[in-house]
Amino acid sequence: MKTIEQIHEEIQAALKAARETHEYRAEGASIEFTNAILTRMRQLDVSRSQLASRIGVNPAYISKMRGDTNFSLETMVKIANALDSEFRCQLQPVRPAAATLRRFDGYRSNRRKAA
Repeated sequence: MKTIEQIHEEIQAALKAARETHEYRAEGASIEFTNAILTRMRQLDVSRSQLASRIGVNPAYISKMRGDTNFSLETMVKIANALDSEFRCQLQPVRPAAATLRRFDGYRSNRRKAA
């Protein structure tokens, strides 16, 4: 029989593997965008039906927006504009900052030796 520690390690390994998949990252991006929409709607006191009207969709579309909604870039820009916002898309390195810093420090050390 497996110990609790072994089960915990297996779960952690499975979670780590899942976090590296395209599907996991896409889902995370969708959830992040949906949360940004809801936050901005609260800031502006915009209801779901008002947002729907502003972007020209049925209010049911807004009501069923969840983290699993597959937004097109055009829809994301429309929503941002409707909420007096600007849509920004960015690429963010996956590498942990510490690894980047170590690489950079090594580069600087090598340059000093060469000088």
